[in-house]
This record gives sequence, structure tokens and C-alpha cells, in this order.
Amino acid sequence: MGVEMNSPRVTNCGLWGWRPSFLKIYNTPNMYLVLFSISSFAIAVTLGMNQVLIPTLQELFNLNSKQIGLILIANDLSGLVVAFIFGHFASKGKIKWLLFGVIVSFIANLLQSGTQLFVKLPELTSNVTESSGTEEKVMCTLNDGDNVNSVIESTFYAVQNNKLFWILFLAGILQGIGTSQAICGITYLDEVMTKKKLGPSIAVASIIGLLGYTASYLFGAYLLTQYVTLGTPPDGVTLGSGQWVGAWWMGYLAPGILLALSGIPLILFPTQMPAAKIVLREKIDNGKASQQEKDFELNRSFKKLIKDLLPTLKRLMKNKALLFLLVGEALNNIYVSSMAYDTKLLSQLFKISVTETGTLIGLLKIVGTLLGLALGGAFMGKFTPSGKTCLLFVVVT
Repeated sequence: MGVEMNSPRVTNCGLWGWRPSFLKIYNTPNMYLVLFSISSFAIAVTLGMNQVLIPTLQELFNLNSKQIGLILIANDLSGLVVAFIFGHFASKGKIKWLLFGVIVSFIANLLQSGTQLFVKLPELTSNVTESSGTEEKVMCTLNDGDNVNSVIESTFYAVQNNKLFWILFLAGILQGIGTSQAICGITYLDEVMTKKKLGPSIAVASIIGLLGYTASYLFGAYLLTQYVTLGTPPDGVTLGSGQWVGAWWMGYLAPGILLALSGIPLILFPTQMPAAKIVLREKIDNGKASQQEKDFELNRSFKKLIKDLLPTLKRLMKNKALLFLLVGEALNNIYVSSMAYDTKLLSQLFKISVTETGTLIGLLKIVGTLLGLALGGAFMGKFTPSGKTCLLFVVVT
């Protein structure tokens, strides 16, 4: 049975058969833009935290560089695979897929922050310590329910357990899957914003996302100055000492809560917002869409979507412009992924703490981001360059 575009279940806010009239004030493109931008901010903070907190996670869980690399790769590869699937199936029910991505991202955040529960921090005032020269070894244990693993000696609260690596690896996979929901969010935005408002709306969502990414450095650096329990540290443990552990887990939990608060209300938005009719009419008048195409999109069955998956992929792979963009994005991601080690490398190179490094990088990124956006916007507004000119500018800079 087909879907009628004018049906209240399609155009009104609510859940299932509950479509109250008071939610009409909520059913606007601007409200959607606000919630989508906040969820993008939260996801960007989480992704940025991966780079800020790597030195802490590596030492806290006794992970080697290979394991850290696998966690980061799990994030990137899962997002790459799922992005196409999201883009294909989201042609029908974008809001539901968007909510799915938000929930998966929230679960990933809980897994990442929850690994701290496996660590039983020692009480230095009562724990047995061993002195060897100038180095003091502190006993710490892994809290695994009723089973407490053998004592590990370390100058840090190190926990060597493969279980924690696999939890972080799974969280990385889920994080990659969840962040791919941005595709659904942008395409829904394209449906409800007029041509005049679409560009600025995407710019707003992108800027807020970039600010979230840069803010993660400042927030992460601040959290590392707070003791892991958010309380008073044991006697003898001070910031900068070998036994200090910052409240790293809040770097994942806080944006996860923000993501849930902003993302879950998205499910109230309808399949087709009333504003989408105006946008569709505009596209029809410009020859970019037709009513038949929209009806076909809404009425395609799940079986039909699965059947069209491979033919769609083959058709996309024949698009040369798209292939060049994908290769360029892949090369750019090589550089972006290497930035995950910046905090640790700069700390070791210049003999400063991870907290100081994160603060400096965060400030530089905020200044650079705002300056780049301002200059880029002024350049585009004054000269209105062609697509080729913009690409040339990107290559040169």
C-alpha cells in the first residue's frame, strides 16, 4: 500500500498514531536544524576526544600503538562501509535512520566511558608500596565483578587486559556506524530547506560541528586536570605525578548525554515535513525533481531497496567526478587520522603535559577554524568563484 504525502502520519510530528496538534510549532526546518546541529556538535566532540585521550588510554589500559591504531581503524572502516548503506536505505525513513545512528553513537560513548568501571583504583594511603631507587611502584587491580585479577605493578594505574581492548574496539566500530547518520541528516535538510536557505543551513551545521571538534581539545585538556573520580585524590597524588589519572571517561560520557538529549527528539519529526512540499515544488520548477520520483522514493519497499543496492553502487562507481572526490577524501583522511597521535608526540617532543598540549591545539584550532570560515565566506561572497576555481584554491592551499 502506497504512502500518501498529505497523510498526517507522513507530515505531522509525533510517534505512530500519536500526532498532537501542539507539536506543529515544533515541525519547522529551523527547529530541525538546531537539534541536528547540536547532535553534530556532540558527535564531533566525541571524535575529537579520541585524539586528546589516546595517551591516557594507552597508559591506563597498557595498550600498544598497534592496538590504538586498530581502534581508530575500526571507527573509520565501519563508517566507510555503513555510509553507503545509510545513504541508500535512508531514501525512505531518513528520520528513523538518523535516530538509529544517534542511538548507536550513544551506546559507543557508554562503552568507552564504561571501561573505567573495570579499574579498581588503589588507595595510596593504605596500599602496599615498594620502593626501588627513586621510583615508587603502586599496586593496582582490575575490578572484574567477584573475580579480582592478580596485582599489577606500575608507576601508573595500568590495567593489562585484552577484554578492555576489545570493548574499545567494539566501541570504535559502533562509533563509526553512528557518525554515518550525518548523511541522513544532511539529506533531510536538503528536503526541507529552500535553495536560498540550504547553503547557509549546511554551513551552520558544519561550523557547529567544527567547533565541537576543536572544543574537544579544550574540554579534554580540562578533564585531564580533574581527578578520575571527580573527587579529592588520595594523599600523595598530585597533578603531574606518575599516579595521576584525569577524568578521561567524562570526555565520552558528557557528549553522549548531550547527543541523547538532542538526538532522541529527532524521532518526532515526520517523514515529510510540510516545508518539504515547498522545496519539492521549487525543485520541480527548476527541473531537478518530479512528483513521480518523490512518490516512487516514498513507496519503495525494503525488498526493492535491497534489490537496488548493487546496481546503485555500480552506477556510482562509473561516476568519474565522484571517484576523484572519494580518492581525494581518502588521502585527506590519511592526514586527519595521523593527527590522533599529535597530542602524544608533541607532549614527548616538547616535554610538556598532555593537558598543556591539548589546550594549545584546541586554541589554535578554534582560531584557525573561525578565521578560515570568515575569510572563506568573504572570498566566496565577494568573488563568487566557479567550481573549478574553488577546487584549484583547495589544491593550492
